[in-house]
Amino acid sequence: MPILSQIVTFSGKIHKSEDLSAIANFEIDGRPYLVVGSDESKRRVQLLKQKSDQGYVVDDDLEITLPVSEKADEIDIESIAFDPKSTCLYIMGSHSQKRKTVKITDKTAAENRVRLTDTKISPETDRNRIFQVFLKPKTGKVKGEIKQTDWLKEVFAKDNYLKRFIDIPSKENGIDIEGLALQQNHLFLGFRGPILRGNYVPVMVIDCNDLDDSKAPKEYEIRLVQLNGSAIRDMTAVDDGFLIIAGPMGDAPGPYSLYFWDGTDMVYGKDRPRPMPPAVIHLEDIEPPIGTDGAQGKAEGITVLAETATEYRALIIYDSIKDGNPQLWHISK
Repeated sequence: MPILSQIVTFSGKIHKSEDLSAIANFEIDGRPYLVVGSDESKRRVQLLKQKSDQGYVVDDDLEITLPVSEKADEIDIESIAFDPKSTCLYIMGSHSQKRKTVKITDKTAAENRVRLTDTKISPETDRNRIFQVFLKPKTGKVKGEIKQTDWLKEVFAKDNYLKRFIDIPSKENGIDIEGLALQQNHLFLGFRGPILRGNYVPVMVIDCNDLDDSKAPKEYEIRLVQLNGSAIRDMTAVDDGFLIIAGPMGDAPGPYSLYFWDGTDMVYGKDRPRPMPPAVIHLEDIEPPIGTDGAQGKAEGITVLAETATEYRALIIYDSIKDGNPQLWHISK
């Protein structure tokens, strides 16, 4: 079992504090910082500086405003990764679509039944972006213009694994990116949906250098991982692989689990037997906390603060609970 500390605190005003869905950590001039984003945010990303071993405070001077219109729909920030070499934040929109959902507290039962028959799909084009935010290493201020890439949907439309899901809403097994990790100058995009037959979850691998091109790249990888039927809710790079928060593809309350994945494709055959040790190792079950209003949290973000030969020290945040209810986990390898 992990050693779990629940006394990590975020102080200051967190934007959309009950909807945190993305987190990463880095240093500014030797001082530890976190960056957090919300899936309900239109264009704000916040930085928090460490004030104690288990406390972080919002640094209002370093708030990032992404270059989208104030009238834009939500960007649906679901994942963030940081490159220490270039001091660049990669901020990922979910690239998902949606349709009307049941609203038990706002609609009558009859109205909700009608909503379940609705065929209109909202394309939510503001979600179809990857932002590159370069920071000044000494101050943490944004350096130069914030870059953005919007060609991923073009790649999906031509990809044999993904193209049949491109017009399906998220939560209905449509495309929904919720994991992002950086390793060896490549971005690993983890999908909440779709889950393919055989419970294979796609992970797209793209070269960071391709983000500087206006045209979609011709070369990329789709690796497939199995998480016992679950989807990717977030992922982060560690030595020799990745940590993955696995959870429901849809709106089910759970279960949530934490896995190690070595990064290799998990489609096997008579010419490629299953390896030992396996490519994926179940590390822990995650029991989401309950908020003061009775709402159950959804494990949505993970960042590794430190790694040793025997354990990971990771911070996990939860959607649907104030300030993400940050938890510090010591996880045995």
